[in-house]
Amino acid sequence: MNNQIYLIVLLLALVTVIPTASAQLSLGAEANQELIEVNLNKSEIVNVKHVITASNIPVNLDLFDGFIPESITVTNDNGNEKEFGLANDGQGNTSITIFPTKSNTIIKYDLEDASALYENLWTVRVGYSETFSVLFSEEIDLFFLNN
Repeated sequence: MNNQIYLIVLLLALVTVIPTASAQLSLGAEANQELIEVNLNKSEIVNVKHVITASNIPVNLDLFDGFIPESITVTNDNGNEKEFGLANDGQGNTSITIFPTKSNTIIKYDLEDASALYENLWTVRVGYSETFSVLFSEEIDLFFLNN
């Protein structure tokens, strides 16, 4: 009888400790992103767009650093707004949870303090954990890249 009690306590401890120790406490799976675009123009605001495939379960998506919370819009392919939730890990990393949907989800938001004008040159600093596309407006004639 004591062995069964110890086994139950051990299993409960493993179930509660391992996910938080591995920093895997989340509400859903990682989102499958079809497209990530960063749009640069002559304004100081950098626009970001994520396209996520349809999912039957809630999915999580990490956002770029410096996003403006008021600028977030989450829509489906038809332009209808979708429900979502924002989560912050307390270290400055923010993610968004998208609830199940039958169509692709489009997330758009702006970044603050990502670009600055210095000696007549725009400097843009963005980074993300996955590969993303950078789109330049036709107003931009020349750019320098530094990794």
